[in-house]
Amino acid sequence: MFRAVIFATFAAATALTGAARAQVPVSAPEKQIAVSYPDLDISHRAGAAELITRMHAAAAQACGPAPDIRQLAPSRAYRQCISDAVARGVADVNAPVVTELFLDSANPGLAVAAR
Repeated sequence: MFRAVIFATFAAATALTGAARAQVPVSAPEKQIAVSYPDLDISHRAGAAELITRMHAAAAQACGPAPDIRQLAPSRAYRQCISDAVARGVADVNAPVVTELFLDSANPGLAVAAR
């Protein structure tokens, strides 16, 4: 059985590479990247962690290229693009261990307090 998560982002990321006031084309194409995980046992933490790592890499590719870190607004938008794409991927997989690890990594202080 083939299992994959598809990341789709709008090419608004093209605005991230230019100047802060660069105009974005009105009709931006969508980029999708499949993340395959049939080799992972996502019912265990190690497999779930590897899937989240793969999701981050795919999201960075779909949202990229990464802007210069000195460009605050584009850098923030790039990080938000990655965060949103991984969150959608985790929701699409809908696996308890993957969701738990993702939420723990997104809110480390909250996860420790809840235990």
